[in-house]
Amino acid sequence: MTRARMLWRIARGTIVGFLRHEGPIMAGHMAFLGLLSLFPFFIFLMALAGLVGGTELGRQAIEQMLAAAPAEVSRIIAKPLKEVLDGAGKGILTFGILVVIWTAANGIEAARTAIRRAYWRRPIRAAWSRRLESLALVFVAATLILIGMAVQVLGPVGWRLLNDFVPMPSFLEMFWQWLRFFFSPLVMFAALYGTYFALSPRRIAPQFRLPGAVLALCVWIATANGLSLYLEYFGRYDITYGSLGGVMIVLIFLYLIGMGFILGAELNAACVRHALMMKRQRRRQMEEGSKA
Repeated sequence: MTRARMLWRIARGTIVGFLRHEGPIMAGHMAFLGLLSLFPFFIFLMALAGLVGGTELGRQAIEQMLAAAPAEVSRIIAKPLKEVLDGAGKGILTFGILVVIWTAANGIEAARTAIRRAYWRRPIRAAWSRRLESLALVFVAATLILIGMAVQVLGPVGWRLLNDFVPMPSFLEMFWQWLRFFFSPLVMFAALYGTYFALSPRRIAPQFRLPGAVLALCVWIATANGLSLYLEYFGRYDITYGSLGGVMIVLIFLYLIGMGFILGAELNAACVRHALMMKRQRRRQMEEGSKA
C-alpha cells in the first residue's frame, strides 16, 4: 500500500468516524460541560495553590491558561473569574471543595465519552470507578499546571544562578530561550496527549495517541488565532446575542476546540484500525506463503 493511499484511508476513517459518532453534537456537549467546569477548576487550582502558599503562582497559571484563548474570550472570562476567586476565599478548602472538584470532573467525563465513541467502546467499568478517575485527573492536572508554572517563573532565576557558578555555552542559552518561547504549546500538547493517554483503552500503544494530540493542538492554535482575527474585524456578536454575546463567544470557542479534540480522538482510532488491518494482512500473507 502506498503512503498516499494509507493517508487517504486514515483521513477518510477520521472524517467518517467523526460524522458517524455525531462529532458536532458531542462537541456542543463538551462545550457546555467545559464552560460548566471551567470556573470550578480555576477555583480548585487557586485553592490548591493557596494550600502550598503559592496563591500568586496560581493566579499566574490561570493568566497563562487564558492567554491560550482569543483575547476577547480571555477578557470576557477574566472579570467574572476575578469576582469568583476573590469571593471564594480560604473557606473553599472545606466540604465545598468536593463539590468544586466534582463539577470540574464533568469536563473529563465529556472527553471520556467522545474518546469511547471513537473506539466503538461501551462503558465497562462501574460509573463510580470512572468518576473517581476523573476526580484524580482534575487533581493531577491542577498539580502539573502549578509545577509547570513554577518552572516557568523560577526557571530563569535558577538559570542565572547556575550560570554565575558554571558559565554555560551560548548554544545552551539559546536553547533555553527557545524552550521558554515554546513552553505554552508544549504544555498544551502534553495536556492533550495526557488526556488521550488516560482516557483511551489501555491496550493501545502510546504512539497511537500522538497524531490526535498534534491535530487537536493545531486546531486549538488555529481556532485561537482565527477567532481573534474574526472578532477584531468582523465581530458584531452583540447584534445577534445582545447581552449574552460574551457567553456565546466563549461557548463558540469551546465548541470549536471540542471539535478539534474529537477529531483527534477519531484520528487516533483510525490509526489503530489501520495498523490492525495491516497486521491482519501480513498474517494472512504469511499463512498463504507457508501453505504454498
